[in-house]
Formats: sequence, structure tokens, C-alpha cells
Amino acid sequence: MKIKIIAFCFLLCVFSCEDKDSTNTNDPTNYGCNELSPVDTSRGACTESLSYTNQFNMTIEGDMRKITANNIPTHNVGLFGNVLGSINPNAITAQNNSYDIDFTPIKASNKTQLLNNGPTYSFGILLNGIEVDPVAAEPWPHTKPVTNSHNWNWNLEATMVDIGLDCNTAHVQPNGKYHYHGVPGLYLESLSPSDNEMLLVGWAADGFPIYYMYGYTTANDNSSTIKSLSSSWRMKTGDRPGDGSSAPCGEYTGVYTADWAETENGRDFQFAMEKVWEKVQTTNYISPYAAQFCSTLVLAWPDGHDEVFTGIIKGTLVWPVQGSNGHGFDPMFKPHGYNLTFLKLNKFKITFVQTKNC
Repeated sequence: MKIKIIAFCFLLCVFSCEDKDSTNTNDPTNYGCNELSPVDTSRGACTESLSYTNQFNMTIEGDMRKITANNIPTHNVGLFGNVLGSINPNAITAQNNSYDIDFTPIKASNKTQLLNNGPTYSFGILLNGIEVDPVAAEPWPHTKPVTNSHNWNWNLEATMVDIGLDCNTAHVQPNGKYHYHGVPGLYLESLSPSDNEMLLVGWAADGFPIYYMYGYTTANDNSSTIKSLSSSWRMKTGDRPGDGSSAPCGEYTGVYTADWAETENGRDFQFAMEKVWEKVQTTNYISPYAAQFCSTLVLAWPDGHDEVFTGIIKGTLVWPVQGSNGHGFDPMFKPHGYNLTFLKLNKFKITFVQTKNC
């Protein structure tokens, strides 16, 4: 009998994991602004198989990589089309698209924007022939039809709002083209990725390869060690500069692409830990500051039912941090009963206390 581990998440919560009486700090109405598009990361179930056959072909001609595809996935998808219960009114149909991509790309001195008064082009195409199109054509103030008065500097972030995405973070354009807006779960699962192994999954529009999870420590040196890849973007802190009329206002929540800023060296957990420590210093709480890690594991059984296990480790925050690297907030979290942080305890066994609420 086969079982599948669906999800494993690890979360640091300061003071308490849940406070039912607390105010929602992601609600910009706290700042006198109305959020037209609240955070929504829900995904439709992928229960549908397609009658179309996937077509994908790639050849090298001179200095160009030439790809033809009908943009039909090889995995299950969500329920699309004008039918009861669909997550998007557009039905999937076979396309006839060609892509010419530079076979010998050179790193540019300037960054190319994917969004400039509207989506410029797709980010790239995966080896199953499905486009990666991270940009949603949803500029402020989200009214139709879109005109020159719309503010494209504040465009909705596709993966943070409800635009009818399925479990592959994909949906369908009015012309029937199925495309990804984020991580394509079932496609990646079908490739059976291995730990610490680079896995080529597609080609970016500029000609450079797209790898999943792991890449070279030095991108242009294939003799360098392999490391886990991380995003070079983080959500901004504070309030948006808009007035609520020409541009959105309220706290940065990740709903808009402009809510995010790029870092030079990937995810900056040192910055994140500094912000956490800075925030707790502004509260009325007295040191030591209580915190806890929450961990959730979900097992999906063949008969369709799920088993959910949630555990917590209680502890305190420490400053300055003890050590560097590690996972996330490990250097600043000290579990009860130990004199070392998680980072220093990586060779020891830590016991989670099972709980139903986290």
C-alpha cells in the first residue's frame, strides 16, 4: 500500500501560535485603507484528465533553440470551462505555438522587466511544453476594461489572489491555453526529483536553463558545489505609499508584485531575524520572549482520507543569534530544556509535542 506525504511545514511563531482575539494585522482597514483583493492562496483540486495528447518538440538550429508545443499538460488538471463547479470559465484547448530561444545566452548587464504597462512576455517554457507566466494582468484598481488610467506599477501577484488556479498553480487563458503561474506540483512530482541533484525542468525566455530545487553555488561554474536554491525576493515591511485612489495603500501583504523587493543573495534570514527582534522590542512583553516552532505533517492514504499531525516546540528567542546559516530562524530560537539554539542542536534529537492547535 502506498501513502504520500503531502505537506511538511515549519513555522516560527512569536508569543503564541494562535490568538483568536487578536486583530488581523494583514487587514489594511487597520490603517484606514480598503483592500480590494485580500490574500488568497487557495488552489482548486486537480481531478481532471485531458483527452488531448501532449505534443512537444525541441531542436537546435544554429544559435537558436526551437520549440513547438500544443501547451497540453501530461498531468491531471483542475476543473475548467463553463461547467458547474469550475474554478475558471475558460476550457483547455490544444494550441499551436512556436518558441525561438537563444541557444548561447549571455548574462545581460541590466534586468529585463516582465511587466511594463502590461505583461511583456512569458518567463519561459518547461519541458512538458507548458509556459511559465508569472504575471497576472490585473493592474490597480482592478476594474474592467483595462485602460491607460490603470496603474501597472501595482499589479496583483498571481499566486496571492483568487484567479482560479488549480493545484499546479495554473489556469486557462480565454484562448484555451493552459499555463503555470507558479510551482507546477504534479509536473515536478512526475519527474521524481532527488535530493541534492540538479534537475533541468525548462528554459527561460532569455535562453538560460531553469532548474528545480538545486543549482550550482556559482551559477556559471559547473565545477562548484550544488546548493539548495532560494528566492531572491522578500516581502517589504511597513505601509504602501499609495493614497487608496491612484494606488493601493495599507500594509504590505504580498498581494501586489510591488509588495516584494529583491535581495542580492537570496532569502535573507539574517534580515528577517533582525526584523523579528526589532518588532519584539517595541512591545510591552518582558524578556525572555516566548516563541514556538510549529510543524505539520499530512499523510494522504489511497482510500482518499488524510491524516494530519501537528506538533510544537516551545522555547524563547535569543539575541544576538548563535551561529549562522541553519534553517530559517534556527540561530535565534532556543527550545525549553536546552541551553543551545536549534542551530547548535542540529546533532541532537528534538522531541515535538503533538497538539491539535498550532
